[in-house]
Amino acid sequence: MRLDFLRFYQPFFKNILEYLSVILFVFCSKILFNQVFDREIKEVCRKIGITSQVKKVKIVKNKTIETVVPKYSLISSHTGRRTFITLSLNQNIRPDILMKTTGHKKFETMKRYTKITDKYVNKEFSDKIKLSPDLDIINS
Repeated sequence: MRLDFLRFYQPFFKNILEYLSVILFVFCSKILFNQVFDREIKEVCRKIGITSQVKKVKIVKNKTIETVVPKYSLISSHTGRRTFITLSLNQNIRPDILMKTTGHKKFETMKRYTKITDKYVNKEFSDKIKLSPDLDIINS
């Protein structure tokens, strides 16, 4: 399937990560959800330069196994789902609306997908309490 219809929405996203997460979410929720898609998205990420080396930690039988792999090899449809949920919550999309979109029945289940960054915490405090934008709440 071609992604031409998504080009219309591209100007609404701040960066390629947001755009890519929406593409991933559309595919994994509506169109294709299998190993073929995961293989294809890894190839797309490799081609656009998501190639930095990252440490992958796996625990097997109480032993920690660390390997270094290219970042694109860790990206999957599930990565897009998590990113979509986190970015949507960061953009103040109501959780009940987001749950309807993602198919979650319980907030606790959806909450596991979110990642609250230090940058987001600092922004929330700065926006709500009228603190200086340069103040770092987390690392103070």
